[in-house]
Amino acid sequence: MGQGRYRLAFATAGILAAAAFCGPAAGAADCSTRLLSDWEDGRIDRTYPVLCYREALATLPEDLQVYSTAESDLTRALQTQLEAPRRVNATDTGGDSSGVSPMLVLAVTAGLLLAGGSVAVIAR
Repeated sequence: MGQGRYRLAFATAGILAAAAFCGPAAGAADCSTRLLSDWEDGRIDRTYPVLCYREALATLPEDLQVYSTAESDLTRALQTQLEAPRRVNATDTGGDSSGVSPMLVLAVTAGLLLAGGSVAVIAR
């Protein structure tokens, strides 16, 4: 029965670690998708985190690279974002590239607590 608890503790720690490290990547993909959807009319109406512009440029479909101005529009918007002073905009729902996600802090803290508890149980 004791070994079952160890396995459960390690499995839970693994799941928490995976959630902590996989969460931002999924958010970036969603963000770049929103950015490309915003650009579909030929202009970008919102401000997005720098990561969104970089991800959108990295995953830009070949047809948009060749037959549209998407690449230059996104690059220009990225440059503007990098040069502009950071301002808090109450209407911006795209997020901010600075700071740490509260969910990431929570997941890492939970993982560390679980790992520490597992070590204490094993040391017994």
